[in-house]
Amino acid sequence: LGTGAGAAAATPLLFYMRAHPIELTGSAAQAIAEWGFDPLLPFLVAPRIFVRQALVVFAISMVVSIYPIVSISRLSVVDTLRA
Repeated sequence: LGTGAGAAAATPLLFYMRAHPIELTGSAAQAIAEWGFDPLLPFLVAPRIFVRQALVVFAISMVVSIYPIVSISRLSVVDTLRA
């Protein structure tokens, strides 16, 4: 849910930034221009980026949840109730 909410909140900002890219000025623009690139920071709005990030966060969450599950499964109900 958190990843979906973050993607939903970021999407309007990404569409705005895609239409109005950040224009570099000063020495940064000059350095980029020397390499033959436009002094702009373009933004990409691609669903695959959101899906990939959501899957990575989900996978990390599942791996991290293994330790508590194993710890809880090793508890003895009788010993836990006595404590």
